[in-house]
Formats: sequence, C-alpha cells, structure tokens
Amino acid sequence: NKRLILFPVISSIAALLVMASFVLPLWQTGMLAEWQSSITEESASPVDPLMYVIAFLFYFCNYFVIVFFNTGLIACAMKTMNSEDATVSYGLSFAGKRLPQIFGWAFVSAIVGVISKAIESSHKKAGAIIASILGSAWTALTYFVVPVILVEGVGPVKAFKNSARVL
Repeated sequence: NKRLILFPVISSIAALLVMASFVLPLWQTGMLAEWQSSITEESASPVDPLMYVIAFLFYFCNYFVIVFFNTGLIACAMKTMNSEDATVSYGLSFAGKRLPQIFGWAFVSAIVGVISKAIESSHKKAGAIIASILGSAWTALTYFVVPVILVEGVGPVKAFKNSARVL
C-alpha cells in the first residue's frame, strides 16, 4: 500500500523537529559543547545532572513520536492483511486511541535509554561493551512491544512481558 509510506516520512520529519527543538537551544547556549566534552574526556568532575534530565526528555519525545507512527503503520498493515482498505487517517486515529500506552512505553524506553547512556559514559571501554550487550538484549526483548500495545492495548510492563514471551 503506497499510501502507507507517509508514516515513515511523517515520523522522520517529526523526529527531526524533536531533535532540532533540543539541539538548537543547547547549541546556542554552549551547553552542547560543554556536555560533549564532559562525556568524551576523562575527567574527575561529575557529569551535570541536568544533562540526564534533558537526555531523558529528548529520548521520551523521540520514542513517543517513533512509537506513535509505528503504531499507526502497524494498525494499517494489519487492516490491509485482513483485505480491508487502510488509510493514513485510520492509522493516526488508531494510534490516538493508544496514547496512554504509547506514553507509558515512551517513558520506560526513555529511562532505559538514559541508563544505557550513563553506563556507556561512566566507564569508557567496559561501559561501551556493557551498554552494547544490554542494548542488544533490550532490542530483542522489546521487538514485539508495539504490536502488543496495538493489538492488546496493554501498558508497558505487560507489553514487555508479552513481547519477551513471543520472542
């Protein structure tokens, strides 16, 4: 269904807008360069806690956008597989009905993203290896979360458990 290509296009545009809304103010204030140097350099000074708060907000907004549009796309794909006509508006309205679940999953994903980044930046080589292993496991175990949220309409914990069980 060629119309459904709009989902990744709109999702990409929305993700770029999210990125711009975070990067531009951080760049203009000089915080971006400061935080980059604190992460990449070996220093005894602790990382600014505000960086983790902003990272969490960025991850949350980004995951929300991605999961919202993926939910709409999967809803349309399922409808198409049932030989029914699927429109972009159908997918968007279906995703709108799952806003609480999408919100919950974006929240959980953002927490995991920040923890992974903290592990990675705390110990250069070992942290990168540990974060990579944990990230791979997280990706595998959560592969079916969005379809579970879509079909069952459950929250993030139940969706994670069902995704892991399906895997």
